[in-house]
Amino acid sequence: MPRLVESFSSVVNTNESTVGSRLIDFVRMNPLIVLGSRIGEDPQGFLDEIHKIVDAMGVSSGKKEELASYQLKDVAQIRYTQWNANRPEEAGPIEWEDFKKSFLGKYFPL
Repeated sequence: MPRLVESFSSVVNTNESTVGSRLIDFVRMNPLIVLGSRIGEDPQGFLDEIHKIVDAMGVSSGKKEELASYQLKDVAQIRYTQWNANRPEEAGPIEWEDFKKSFLGKYFPL
């Protein structure tokens, strides 16, 4: 049993360091920040830049949204938090295409 716990701890610690190092690498790329309240912000440009960075990093679709959300500040972060909280539980993980569609919908409502 102790070996199992040690093995599990090792996997968890590796996963945490991978997430942490991925975030550090992402932030070092200096991606755009979106406030959601600034005149002249380019939502499509933000998405394009984030996509280019996370693709170069080899990030999966389900993790792209997570990294992009770190670059949302002020009103944009509030909108994201509300949108995420209001998603049905059965909706599953947020995929990049879902994030893009919702993000652009906030800036360019149909």
